[in-house]
Amino acid sequence: MVIDGRWKMIWVEGHRPMLFDLETDPDEFVDLGTDEKYADEITRLSSAMFDWSRRQHNRVTLSDEKIDTDLCHDDAVEGAYLGFWDEDELAAWKAEQEPLPD
Repeated sequence: MVIDGRWKMIWVEGHRPMLFDLETDPDEFVDLGTDEKYADEITRLSSAMFDWSRRQHNRVTLSDEKIDTDLCHDDAVEGAYLGFWDEDELAAWKAEQEPLPD
């Protein structure tokens, strides 16, 4: 979603943009996204959104060591097997792991 004060555009991958004129329709009842009259607004707002999305936003303020020691843990211990096809694949992965130091 992008808003410039007057115009609000909502864009979802695989769907057409939705466009609202907040000046004349503050409750967003009238979607102008299919009206060719507003194609320039959609182009302008799309460009602004995609320019913003390609800029670097994430900032990591923790050291790699802090992340590795304090924040990372074995999810499988808690019963969440993320990234494993089945129990056999998990067991094979576990067998390859070195024990963690105490």
